[in-house]
Amino acid sequence: MFGFKWQKTINVVCQMNLVMPRWNPLPKLVSTFWRTVSGGVSAAIKCAVCYFIQDLSSGGFPLLDAVVDRWLKALRECLASADSNVQQSAISAVTALIGEYFRHQPVEKLTALLNHFLPGVTSNNQQARVGNALTLGSMPRFLLTVSLPKVIQQLCTCALITDKTLQWAESRKNALTALSLVCTTVGIAPSSPGGVDQVTLAGIFRTFIDGFEDYTVDSRGDIGAIVRESAMYSIQVLTNTSQPDLLEADLIRSVLHAVAKQSTEQIRRNRLLAPNVFLLSSTVIPPFLTLSSRKNCVPSFHRLRWTFRPRRNVSICG
Repeated sequence: MFGFKWQKTINVVCQMNLVMPRWNPLPKLVSTFWRTVSGGVSAAIKCAVCYFIQDLSSGGFPLLDAVVDRWLKALRECLASADSNVQQSAISAVTALIGEYFRHQPVEKLTALLNHFLPGVTSNNQQARVGNALTLGSMPRFLLTVSLPKVIQQLCTCALITDKTLQWAESRKNALTALSLVCTTVGIAPSSPGGVDQVTLAGIFRTFIDGFEDYTVDSRGDIGAIVRESAMYSIQVLTNTSQPDLLEADLIRSVLHAVAKQSTEQIRRNRLLAPNVFLLSSTVIPPFLTLSSRKNCVPSFHRLRWTFRPRRNVSICG
């Protein structure tokens, strides 16, 4: 309730500033919000502050560089919050803040800004990985292209399973999602200059293929299922933006085999998603391949054909 009241107060402040342009509440509010976000207050209040920052940024409100830097520091702390609502609010606020106040900054400042988020993707804190991975995926193109190879490398590293991060399925899921978002934002070369090149694209697809092998289980059950689901959605996104001649036959075959395997999953949502992803992925087989090569790209589909064909009087459980 208190968080709702403060959200209402923030909205009133924004409206008063529109009615009375000469009245600037920021000098007093900056220090108050800084203490709020950095202190041990409720998640609702932190979300309210994030919404306030997002609204100011979206409206192009003139802010001093010192204020922007201070708020960015507070928002980075919210990215590592254990509350998913705070994380999502902070991601939206960071995206709006950077998009408005850093668009015309020099490369040196953009590089320094990006370096604040990259270490969080491979942090020893699971929640920091979760929040920073999605934040990178939401970054504008002018920031991502400053150090695109490093961004992709960090996300691919976050998506890997290690002994220490075995139970961190959510961070791997977000890393795969962020990879597809980054590729969509910057584009695929050569149609998009400065975008993802062919070698890097192949590496990203292999990261997705590795995600299909995530069968991590804990007390909650098959937590690797969300990683496999994210891998399928990400492949679906990339096949819509990739040119067929950029993908090698061996890579396409590996993708189709991995997706076809998901059609026999016990998890119902993965099993139902697999046919759509398979059919879309099969359309990117390069047209210049010979008939025998095209057949080699497709797995032994007749063994799995029944999973793609709707059948009557069959109960599908998952």
